[in-house]
Amino acid sequence: MLIFLLSSCVVLEKLDDLITADTGAAPVAQTRGIWAWRDAGDPNGTDAVVGDVAAEIDMVDTLVSWGVVRVYGSYGNRPVSEPAVIGAWNKRLHEAGIESHVLLGDPSWYSSREWGNMEVKIQDRLLDFNDGRSDPDERFDGLHLDIEPQADAAWDLADEATKYAYLDLLRYAYDDAASTVAGSGLSIAADLPVWFDKLPPALGGTGSIGWPSAAERDDWFAGLALDSISMMAYERDDDAVIISDVSGEEGLFPGELRVGLNEEVGTTWADIDEMFAMAETLEAQGYAVDLHAYSDIRALLP
Repeated sequence: MLIFLLSSCVVLEKLDDLITADTGAAPVAQTRGIWAWRDAGDPNGTDAVVGDVAAEIDMVDTLVSWGVVRVYGSYGNRPVSEPAVIGAWNKRLHEAGIESHVLLGDPSWYSSREWGNMEVKIQDRLLDFNDGRSDPDERFDGLHLDIEPQADAAWDLADEATKYAYLDLLRYAYDDAASTVAGSGLSIAADLPVWFDKLPPALGGTGSIGWPSAAERDDWFAGLALDSISMMAYERDDDAVIISDVSGEEGLFPGELRVGLNEEVGTTWADIDEMFAMAETLEAQGYAVDLHAYSDIRALLP
């Protein structure tokens, strides 16, 4: 028995050495995610990759080398029009130990006029798709929402009070999406900019959103019907600044808080290695990191 235990320990140590060995790639962070957009015309966009076996294998190998274990993938209507292709892609990701979350969103979805459109897409491209796949490995693991009212043309023309009203609508849009996936067992997440929590000048802050009070702001974050948030800490190259900018949400949002980094080479980063180094720095401090975005990062590498 002692010999067996000693042998087992040696095997485990060797396995651990293999897992932690320096391969020249980014170290595997068991939480790292990445956005993957369709990017029509781009050979690294999901339009080109998904359905091309060789390209899929290359992308998955790349994701593994980057330590990615979660993909937020945009596929347009393909879960409806090409369910077998998307199912096979999900299975390939799962076999590599990578979760597959469908990425849906539009800046206008914060508006109540658009919630019906959002519900239809969630139903068709996620719920009905999953129900139609008999192999669990071919199903999506969750929903990631990209609803950015700040990207809508109306945002720049809005005053502080109107921007607050937009965020109030956004909260209810998340409620609507959560109700749509309720009972499915799927996770639901969204991305938000780090500056949404900044109070306006009338309350002693520097923000542009007319929060009526700090309590209203706190209640907004605490009441979000989401399992996780990716805080888009873009245009920031200092880990202390990034952590400071997400620290407010850490004390407010009860779910998983993730930090999003953008490729931004030439503005934020001297080269893409700096972005990966920042991801490792944040992960070493206990933060889950999401990278934006696959095709843009891939284009910057050999």
